[in-house]
Amino acid sequence: MTSEGKIHSVIKNIHEIMEITPEGEDIVLCVAHIEPSVSLYDCQLILSKIEKEFDIIQILKKSYLLDEGEYFLIKIVNKNKFDEYYKKCIKNHFGSLEFLVGNNFLAVADVTFDIFNEHQISGDEEVEINLHPTIIRFSSLLPAVSVSLSEAYCQHRMKGLEYLKKNGAIDGYEQIGDYSIWDSTVRVRLDSIKFSKFYFRFTEVYSRRVKDSPNESNKKQEIEKNDDIINVQKHEHNHIHKFENNIQEKAITLENIPIPEEVAINKGKNKKYPPKFKETSWEKVTIRFLNKEDVIISVGGENKHSNYEGLGFKDHKSNKPNLAWKFLFGLSENNGATKTLPKPIPETTRQHKKTISDNLKQIFKNKTDPFEVTKSNEYKILINLIPPHTEDEDPRGVKEYLTETMVTEYESDYKE
Repeated sequence: MTSEGKIHSVIKNIHEIMEITPEGEDIVLCVAHIEPSVSLYDCQLILSKIEKEFDIIQILKKSYLLDEGEYFLIKIVNKNKFDEYYKKCIKNHFGSLEFLVGNNFLAVADVTFDIFNEHQISGDEEVEINLHPTIIRFSSLLPAVSVSLSEAYCQHRMKGLEYLKKNGAIDGYEQIGDYSIWDSTVRVRLDSIKFSKFYFRFTEVYSRRVKDSPNESNKKQEIEKNDDIINVQKHEHNHIHKFENNIQEKAITLENIPIPEEVAINKGKNKKYPPKFKETSWEKVTIRFLNKEDVIISVGGENKHSNYEGLGFKDHKSNKPNLAWKFLFGLSENNGATKTLPKPIPETTRQHKKTISDNLKQIFKNKTDPFEVTKSNEYKILINLIPPHTEDEDPRGVKEYLTETMVTEYESDYKE
């Protein structure tokens, strides 16, 4: 039971006893009548906290034995203040994680995992997350791709952020820029200690509800199928995380908690992992297309082979390159720029641009936008794109080498 739940149980019992106790008489609170998960020690702490901090009760006797066990003799100092505090307890309890249902719970999970991922990498107490992520973690929040459903999805995420703010998990948030939902980000301010406490409490509730609750069975199947979430039943190893050295020197061990990491871009028998690069500025990146599916990525003299699947551009229905990859390929054939775009820029074009941007930011650990908008209203990519050569222009047999080594290249990075 959460701390909110324990406080609610104690105050609820006091309120119920008040209803049957003659006016002016003291309240006898029997510990045995409270929820079994609230121990005598819990009850002592809760009553002492309320007595000292809120001045609405006075503990006259502590923990004497009756036929029914341990009890507390309590005097209500201010009934009106007590009633107000009870209302607050009800709100906190039934608005707590244990009672969030359906898409409300998933919306909170969605933004919580995003904030954790960004905070884990940067360690900063101000992080930015995408308003509309490229990878959808929970399909029930966005069951199909359309402008109206995407707007509703973003509203869910904003409500999730508001919940985190009201419950003290984050200090505040603000949407950055007057762009479309595809290009907008949200800046989140947090306190590392408060957020880490909330995160671990949340993952306990999340794991328990997904694994144990029969009402959550459909969501459990959804999460097990989702490429962005580690399977909760199969995640048996300990995962070590460190928030910030100044917060705690000892690593935090999480057991059987679903951590939404992008372990692999796509899963299956032949996993294709994204190539590894350190933080790289866009002008140092060159992507050479060998054909419509395979590429060689060059950064500072280092060359790595990849393809649309390894870079996160796989259409999961057809298992072929998605439209964003075709958009990127088209840019390579047009010196890295689109044709002059109409005003306003179509949402489909914005979405393709955002998908490419998000994937490149992840691969090259660069938070800046890899695109610029030219004076003639064109999208111009800041990396170097080279279109495929013809067979006659491949004297070194790059394609043959790629065919023989590419799968090994993907796997060898992660075997090390």
